[in-house]
Amino acid sequence: MFHPLHLKRLVISLIVFVGGLTSLFISGGSLAGAANLVVNPSNDSDLAAVKQKVVHALEARWQLMIDPQVNVKRFYDPSVSEQEESRERAYVRRHYLEPAYRAGFRYSNVEVHPVFESVEINGKMAKVRALVSVEYESVFPGSNESVITKEANIPYSATLIKRDGDWLIVGMNYQDTYSKRGQENVRKVGASGSETPPISIAGGDVVIQGFYTYYSRQGAVNYANRWWNGRNPKYRSFSNDCANFVSQSFYEGGSARQAWAEPYVWWYNTKGTSGTGDDAWTYSWSVAHDQAYHLSRNNETDEHRGTYVSRATDLQLGDSIYYDFDGDGILDHSAIVVEIRNGQPYVNYHTNDTYHRYWDLGAKTTRFLHVTDYYWVN
Repeated sequence: MFHPLHLKRLVISLIVFVGGLTSLFISGGSLAGAANLVVNPSNDSDLAAVKQKVVHALEARWQLMIDPQVNVKRFYDPSVSEQEESRERAYVRRHYLEPAYRAGFRYSNVEVHPVFESVEINGKMAKVRALVSVEYESVFPGSNESVITKEANIPYSATLIKRDGDWLIVGMNYQDTYSKRGQENVRKVGASGSETPPISIAGGDVVIQGFYTYYSRQGAVNYANRWWNGRNPKYRSFSNDCANFVSQSFYEGGSARQAWAEPYVWWYNTKGTSGTGDDAWTYSWSVAHDQAYHLSRNNETDEHRGTYVSRATDLQLGDSIYYDFDGDGILDHSAIVVEIRNGQPYVNYHTNDTYHRYWDLGAKTTRFLHVTDYYWVN
């Protein structure tokens, strides 16, 4: 006999199950999305409209790379549309179009792929957080070949309001390569915290007197291509990960020798453990300005080092480039050269993760560091 209590439990289970399916449907079929999307169940149409508005606004913004006349103003509330349109156009012009004009190439086939982390709707206001990935091609006149560039997981946030039945953006923010934040804001020289450099290199390098060890440029490139949008679990990952990524490419891929002797130190010490919680490192390993400062001044013949060169065309695979975006004398960002096309370097970097982009990022100052090819080990 079917007990009434069993029937009650069955009804509750069905309600929970149907509710779960409803949340799954709203989030576009993603269980992860269902957990993050915060919506009023009666606002399914608002959720779709908000997401659609953001997607179209992002597509229009990146289409400015191909057609500078694209109308981006229509996605914004009239109270901010002039300001936001001006900001969007200035951003794309400085960091994409002007470098392309200087180099003589054009962009084509821009694809934008946002992944929504959260959408919160409260009455006539919505807040959106997403990770935006972009893929585009660079084409030189008279060439049948193009370079495919990828930028992954750019943090994006936007606030929208509903006006006359239409959702419009009133504010948005990108946390991209050009946004100074965290440790990159401050120039630090020396080791992190109170750590002191270990006496010997972790891992037990065997040093034989009197031989050359070569920097593997292709090895550094292979590493940078392998980890351009990933994180090697052997190393700690930083919110500003560009210099850390370049250092790893130098060392893990290029077999560069770490620098232990003061004052120009550059090292990472895992302390022989599998986790990264107790790792130690120098600021020159993880901060762009310090990395360039130390490597360009180190004159130890058996350690990783480099020299500044005057032109991008003087660089080779495995060299590095440093950027000061606002002209304050602090190098905010670093990248590693992974391809030479038409004599010009293309780079990979982290924060935000980027694959094979033309080297000119529209910075106020750009420094080119040529890495020493070999080291004399005493």
